[in-house]
Amino acid sequence: MDSPGTGPQAKGYVWLIFSISLAMFMSSLDGTIVNIALPAITEAFSLSTTTVSWVATSYLLVLVGCVLVFGKISDTIGYKKIFLTGFAIFTLGSFFCGFLPELVFGFPSLVASRIFQAVGGAMLAAVAAAMITAYIPAELKGKAMSIIMLFASLGNRHRSRPLEAS
Repeated sequence: MDSPGTGPQAKGYVWLIFSISLAMFMSSLDGTIVNIALPAITEAFSLSTTTVSWVATSYLLVLVGCVLVFGKISDTIGYKKIFLTGFAIFTLGSFFCGFLPELVFGFPSLVASRIFQAVGGAMLAAVAAAMITAYIPAELKGKAMSIIMLFASLGNRHRSRPLEAS
């Protein structure tokens, strides 16, 4: 009998862990990566930095506000449905963020797209750890959780100024 890490199912586990890790990376990355673009967005839409900060703030508010809701819903309808729907919504929201502001309504459509994208991100974040618990064998759960948390941390990685010499 094969151990969980070597048999034909091992490839399925690898793909599951990879897809969950990718989802966690993208969801956490999108929470902060837009900060780099805020000066360009300010200039492109001729708005104040306070107004443009809603591009980042709206994503984070919706993300943290919806995680618990989607966690509860996933207990009822299943992790896989929430995960796949979240991936689709997140990807579509990313597309909207890139193209919709040029086509219709400008800045408001960018904020609306970020809100839509955050709903998908919340769905992904809500079920990631639960999917590892539900679908990965006990012998691999620790390693799988470490991998997805590593990718989530890489997505949240902030570069701060180096400490000044004393």
